[in-house]
Amino acid sequence: MEKNELILVLEKALYLSTEADELYESFIKYKKRSGVLKTILWPVAIFCSLWLIAPAFILYGNEPLAFLGNAYFNYYIFIPAFILPLFFSIKRAKHSKKLMINAENRLLDKEEKLGEMTAIPNTFKNTYDLEKILGYFEDGRTDTLKESINLLMKEKQEDQRHQEKMGKIDDMKEEQRRSSANIKNKLDDIEISVRNLD
Repeated sequence: MEKNELILVLEKALYLSTEADELYESFIKYKKRSGVLKTILWPVAIFCSLWLIAPAFILYGNEPLAFLGNAYFNYYIFIPAFILPLFFSIKRAKHSKKLMINAENRLLDKEEKLGEMTAIPNTFKNTYDLEKILGYFEDGRTDTLKESINLLMKEKQEDQRHQEKMGKIDDMKEEQRRSSANIKNKLDDIEISVRNLD
């Protein structure tokens, strides 16, 4: 495959991968919204809040809100404060479920199209790797997919080694800090002992 053709394939793959990532985030968001807990939580919260503040309207005689005070005693608050929010919450959950199913179907479609692109190994069909590989071509650092993958793997290994070194340095700093604290404590103990002897 020619370099220009490969760049077009990589750009298409990157586009599909980016869209798949966005759809996955949407899928998770709508899945949370369509859950039973979210559906019940808001009506219960609104109901409890109104139930708790209702006595204040009785005590202070707030005429426009007097119905809340009455409702506190005769339970009519149940209808506006629980049933209505529950109705809207269920409606919202149903709408979110539709959007979730739509996002899931579109996500599967993008993943299927991405899977059909046999020029790119499956291991590298993710947004991060595709951006890196495409960047190597655009910067003129590589001319073939094999060179790009090798360079990517090399950079990943270097990053991993760097992270491991930084982790070791952090561990050493922490160990030094603990040692310093222990030495300080021992010196304080010695100082106290010397004062007691005097």
